[in-house]
Amino acid sequence: MSNQKLADFFKGMYDELENIKEEYDELQYQVYHIYDCDDEPLRNEFNHLSQEYLKWKNKLLPYLNKSYKIKLKRILASTNLDNDFSILKTILRDMYFKYMNKKNSKENIEIEKLLQAREENIDFETDFLEIFNLINREHYLGLSVEKIFQDLGYSRTQKFEELDIKKIHNFISNGLFRKKYYKNHIVEYKVLMRDVTNYFEKFISNSLVAEDNIDLSTVLDMHINLELLFHKKANTKDKKLNELIEDAKNRFISNDKQIALEKLWDSYERLKTYFTTTTSESSKKQQQKDKPKSADKLVTIISSEFDKEFLNDEFKKLTIIGNDYRIRHHEKNKKELTSKHINYFFFRMLTLIDLCLMYLNEEEI
Repeated sequence: MSNQKLADFFKGMYDELENIKEEYDELQYQVYHIYDCDDEPLRNEFNHLSQEYLKWKNKLLPYLNKSYKIKLKRILASTNLDNDFSILKTILRDMYFKYMNKKNSKENIEIEKLLQAREENIDFETDFLEIFNLINREHYLGLSVEKIFQDLGYSRTQKFEELDIKKIHNFISNGLFRKKYYKNHIVEYKVLMRDVTNYFEKFISNSLVAEDNIDLSTVLDMHINLELLFHKKANTKDKKLNELIEDAKNRFISNDKQIALEKLWDSYERLKTYFTTTTSESSKKQQQKDKPKSADKLVTIISSEFDKEFLNDEFKKLTIIGNDYRIRHHEKNKKELTSKHINYFFFRMLTLIDLCLMYLNEEEI
């Protein structure tokens, strides 16, 4: 759905909410001023309206993200429109602003940044008021939210969470940073403004990452595989080998795992020729002839602090797997690997190659 259609959607939902609230207010008036509260037709009307209101909220839910979705979920079970109405209006106004066609003015860019912070941080309003109170205490400003609300023409009894994002921007630019509130601090005004700005910048930065999750790879002991994929780069004097290894990793990350495995096995076969001296096309036969010696030298180097027989056996097993299964060769008699086994053999091979690269880098140095 285009941004303009989303803006129209939220505008339409706002109008529907107004109609629901109008009907709700009328029923409330009847309850308290005309009919007995036990009036069955009235109860039926209330039940019908409650169902319509629930449908309205469920219709809105899929179009919200992050903190806005959480706020709606929190009031989803409620049928009391009195408590929800102002917050729902705020959500709809914010979403309308987010998707409406607007000029790229400095003010609009500032408001969008604030909206992004609010969307990311479910405690945006609480955190903001904590910063506001902290500044008040540290500099003895004697400011109050109610006083700023009154000066800006807002209701003194309005809750901060009921302000849409444009009003919050106005509260900050013409309230929090309004020079007249600091007239008793002229001497320290620059220091004060620096502190206020720093606090506010940290608040926005923290809001933008407030809902980031902890990296579970550390908890789940996945860091080794992730390091092999993302942080360790092939950097040998053989540029073609480096390219093959990096291509294999990139394809694996992109979920092109079968090709990734093929590329990695090609890297492995090239790695075994690392110490051959002939590289031209006309010398391929000689290179293949020298390959066993080169591979043996490679095994000798990486087993200098380990069991050579074990690592030599690993080289042989992986070579057999590459020949017997449909990895590098695709004849009909080749065995298939399941996706689970592709993952297993990819990292088994990548770990061996990484071990070789570490020793080769030391050799080259």
